[in-house]
Order: sequence, then C-alpha cells, then structure tokens
Amino acid sequence: MHKMTLVVDGSSEVNNPTWNDVIKAIHSMNGISNSMVVLTTGAGNAILIGGGNSGCYLVSYYPNFSGQISYFLSDSSKKGDAIEITVQTTEMFPARWCIHLDTVIDVINIFYKTGQIPEKYQWEEG
Repeated sequence: MHKMTLVVDGSSEVNNPTWNDVIKAIHSMNGISNSMVVLTTGAGNAILIGGGNSGCYLVSYYPNFSGQISYFLSDSSKKGDAIEITVQTTEMFPARWCIHLDTVIDVINIFYKTGQIPEKYQWEEG
C-alpha cells in the first residue's frame, strides 16, 4: 500500500488510513453533514468523492494534485437533465457524473491499493 491521507469534509484527517477508515468515511456521506471525502497519495495524486445525497456520488481525480487538471468518473449510459449533488455546496452536475455507491467503492478500492485510477472506467476531463 502507498502512503495515503484521508480527509473528510476538509476537517478530519487520517494519515495512512486503513481500508475500514476509508469505507466508513464513504458510507457516512449523506450530502448534508458529510459531503466530501478526499484520498491523497504520497506521490500527490488525489481522488475526491462528493455527494451522497439520493445515492448519487461525484468522483473526480486530480493527478499530481495540481488542481489544474481533473478527470470525472462518467457513466455514459445516463442521459437527461443535470442532477443536484452536494460537495460542500449544492450544485448541478451532468447526469452522467452521478455514480452509484458500488462503482465508487470499486474505484476507491483500486486507488487505495495502487494509487492510480482504474482504466476500466470512463473518465472525462473536467
């Protein structure tokens, strides 16, 4: 496992979190009191999970945590109007960026183990 830091809602920080710490943080997301989880690697890559309201999550990846470039996990099978997701503040996001919990867990598990995003999913620059 790579050196990691887990940050929940910008306040609670855990260095070298266990997988249980990560899962607990994600499962606590409700889009109200807990709406953001960030996992960073020692190499500077970061993945942010936002939302949780209505079972909808936003997953974004920041290589080298530069903040300059980001990639959003996308589900092209989802069509329709924008969806309201809370990531500290409530905003409208494309429906294709609404990701279900089981996919979020798989993506985060791979990121937790490797420090990289899984290429088996579709990512789009945001």
